Amino acid sequence: MWNRREVIGAGAAVAAASLARPAFGQQAVEQVEIDLRRDTGPLEHNWSRCAGSDRASITMRESWRRDLDRFVKETGLERVRFHGILNDDMGVWPGGLRGPQPNFQNVDDVYDGLLARGVQPFVELGYMPGRLASGKTKLNFTYDANITPPKSLDEWGNFIQTFTRHLIDRYGAGEVRQWPFEVWNEPNLSWFFSGTQQDYFEMYRATARAVKTVDPAIRVGGPSTAAVAWIPEFLDFCARENLPVDFVTTHIYAGDDQQLMFGKKDLYPHSEVIPAAMAQVRAQIDATKFKGTELWLTEWSSDSPASPNACPTSTPCRNGR
Repeated sequence: MWNRREVIGAGAAVAAASLARPAFGQQAVEQVEIDLRRDTGPLEHNWSRCAGSDRASITMRESWRRDLDRFVKETGLERVRFHGILNDDMGVWPGGLRGPQPNFQNVDDVYDGLLARGVQPFVELGYMPGRLASGKTKLNFTYDANITPPKSLDEWGNFIQTFTRHLIDRYGAGEVRQWPFEVWNEPNLSWFFSGTQQDYFEMYRATARAVKTVDPAIRVGGPSTAAVAWIPEFLDFCARENLPVDFVTTHIYAGDDQQLMFGKKDLYPHSEVIPAAMAQVRAQIDATKFKGTELWLTEWSSDSPASPNACPTSTPCRNGR
């Protein structure tokens, strides 16, 4: 749910901004200073760098592509990130578990549709094709996604190499090198990954090495965690294993649990949660050998769609496992 901000006043003024949160029936008021006489520099169009949009299979719908056309026209959108490019509903192994070779026809349709509109993919490598999966646990949403670790890291690595080579063969190395390759989505939440932290780290190792074996210039990163989790542990593992981390990704929703993110409940007002969390992650990165590494916030919003107020008590929400 997006907050509605109403600014009253103009010129060198202090304006009252009304922040309504109808999802939870709460009201908050902030004071916003607006000085139209002072130039503070260009406005960074962060909203144009990348947008998130559900799962890969729906991007083949004409209605989705019409929406993308409008998004690109009105905002200059550069990239789109979505889940499930390797899902079984994408048919990467025709004939289910018995198919002899991967088939990337639908993957090509997805990426062709983006590139035809001047947009590049922010590649999220997931979820697990059934043929490679260690179990049958599925994402409990509206689409079929296996969230288990690979049964064999070697087989998974070989598959990622095949996938990467196919992309280069079709689109060219110069193009694919511009696409960030992010390993999985929110592996710290049992909704999205049934394995442990160590399972994810080992999968990252196999994935990063597989991609770099095909082309060392392709950028790989992670850990794509919810609520800025696992960053120091992930970077420590990658440093010890001498793994590439070309960029770091994480997710922040302003309604995420501040106790887990910052060690103290209600430390920041709603409007400051995302900047504070980003600053925290930036400091964590810069305290390691990966200082200065690119940082991407690949999911965010003004509130969490799965906050404690929105989740049944039996459901694992964004604020922990």
